[in-house]
Amino acid sequence: MKIKTKDYSYLKDTYVEIARSDNDFNIGLQALVKEVVGDNLYVEVENGEIFWTDVNSVYHEPDTRKHPIITDVGFYKRFYYLQQEIQGLSSKFRDINTEMSPWEIEGWMMMAKTTKQSFEALIDEAAERMEKQ
Repeated sequence: MKIKTKDYSYLKDTYVEIARSDNDFNIGLQALVKEVVGDNLYVEVENGEIFWTDVNSVYHEPDTRKHPIITDVGFYKRFYYLQQEIQGLSSKFRDINTEMSPWEIEGWMMMAKTTKQSFEALIDEAAERMEKQ
């Protein structure tokens, strides 16, 4: 009895999104399918890495195949670093009995204001990206 396998040759020269990978940095990145053998794909990830994977390790819905997926690792890293700043700010003021000099308070308030402005700028950028898609 021959097992019938699905033909994935239509994925050649299209873009997929990496869902699972041995390299965690590849997850969520787009990849160009260079070759298809059965259900195995030879892909080139946007960071330059080239490897074999299988169709169950990538997202390959029709809407993601038509054009490159817009990903910006730097955009997400900025969210991460802002989150770290906010955690630092909140930990400083966690104790209600914290005593600080007026210049320390002014410094922390300036940092909080800068963090707020950075966060608002990122939110605006995210909204613009959503409108474009």
